[in-house]
Amino acid sequence: MYSLLLVDDELLILDGLFNNIDWEESGFSNVYRASSAEAALDIMNKYRIDVVVTDISMPGMDGIEMCRHIKESWPLCRVIFLSGYRDFDYARRAVEMGVYQYLVKPVRYEDIQQTVEGALAELESAMEQRDLLAKAKAKMESMGDLLRERFLNGWLLQGLLNPMNDREQAQAAGLNLKEGMYGFIMLMEPEVGEGEPLQPGVWHLALQELAERYFPGYDQMIGLPASEKRFLLAVLSSDEQKAQALREQCANRLDAFQFSVGKSLGKTLSVYVSCVEPLNSMHTAYSQIRHDMDREQGLPGGRIVMASRREAGELENPELFEALFSALAAADEAALLRWIDGFCREISVSPRPVSMSRLMLTMLTGALSCDAMGRRFGDDEWEKRCDELFFARVRVLSLDELKRICVDAVHGYCGWVKERQTSRQKGIVEEVRAIISEKMEQGITVNAIAGEMHYNAGYLSHIVKEQTGQTLSDLLISMRMERACKLLSAGEKVMDVAMAVGYDNLAHFSRTFKRRIGVSPRQYV
Repeated sequence: MYSLLLVDDELLILDGLFNNIDWEESGFSNVYRASSAEAALDIMNKYRIDVVVTDISMPGMDGIEMCRHIKESWPLCRVIFLSGYRDFDYARRAVEMGVYQYLVKPVRYEDIQQTVEGALAELESAMEQRDLLAKAKAKMESMGDLLRERFLNGWLLQGLLNPMNDREQAQAAGLNLKEGMYGFIMLMEPEVGEGEPLQPGVWHLALQELAERYFPGYDQMIGLPASEKRFLLAVLSSDEQKAQALREQCANRLDAFQFSVGKSLGKTLSVYVSCVEPLNSMHTAYSQIRHDMDREQGLPGGRIVMASRREAGELENPELFEALFSALAAADEAALLRWIDGFCREISVSPRPVSMSRLMLTMLTGALSCDAMGRRFGDDEWEKRCDELFFARVRVLSLDELKRICVDAVHGYCGWVKERQTSRQKGIVEEVRAIISEKMEQGITVNAIAGEMHYNAGYLSHIVKEQTGQTLSDLLISMRMERACKLLSAGEKVMDVAMAVGYDNLAHFSRTFKRRIGVSPRQYV
């Protein structure tokens, strides 16, 4: 609750302000009186005061000087001048000092109460903003790793971010990426079922530490889990020549690196190394070696594969490769159908249509597999929906039949992803409701709910509206009013009810309740 201080050297006016306005209804649990500026400052030194209503002309220290002291010592406190002075200079000085309002006597008690409520609402907003900024700062400090992982996923794994166009996000993620930098990708996978199970966080750190020891000379080496079993290392240098030299050095030392991994971790490691690319093409480099690794699943472990540039005749439109993974990451069915059309056009003019058809099927099945893995979908769940696509790779197909099989697979997969997303969104809304129910009394806000769930507030509100027809803010208010009605029906006092549903300001609660329910809280029962 909040505290109010009334200051006036005329006791009749002071008593009138104290006795003729229902300050409790306006949200003040404590109301203090002072007949001089000196006495008022003594009170403020003893108690927390949120709003001050004061006269200007008083014996000794006047209201202007008192306001200066208040602003220096209690900057959040809101000051309202109530004076008979109409002189412009007083009003100007009041504005310069940042007072909330300057009221000229005579003034109605209703207007004074309304002005004080407005000052309190502004104070609440300022306090909430201060708290949010403090929480945001603390959260940003603790979320550095999360921001880094999200940026790297968007850049290297999904190809949705360009490190040169999205530099602010890169800097927020703690990455120092510059124009002219080049790099290559090392994608690693241990032999499954060999030795003790590996804890992902532990073995990822061990792999990066060993890589830093065996492959020196880089400007930056960035590690990122590419899936549950795979680990990606992006090795960056300041220019293309240095990156090429580092990749050659890497190739010469991979045998020793593999041996060290086997000795330290007890695992046989396969390593695929991409070509050197500029930063904005490193997702393409990753996509190529991921595709190669997917295609060779089931072969014995311990492989070392140095990627080479695709032959010019293998695919006349290499952008199709990049477009496939971008469209899958966004679950964009229309873009995937355009990808199928584009690839079929390539096949129709290719001198090797059978090989190209198999390449298309291999790319699509591999991409679907990786996308399902990235979404934490079990292989058995989605493979059943793509059986025809899998078995088509061993047949010779006409172009029309190939296109039909691919379109059916994409349509089925995107529909399945949408079903899973809808189910997940329902779970998110239930979690939102649970958080509101649990922390309603604490006055939880929309931003606090989003922060607790690690979502952007606008995106979370969009999900809630899709599932409930209400924005997150409307849902929060609706649940508060629903609980308030139950408590009022049970005979609880209005003030107690307001606090129980997260309102410190009784007037604000009453206005919100009447706007939503149609009657005031006191009229409800």
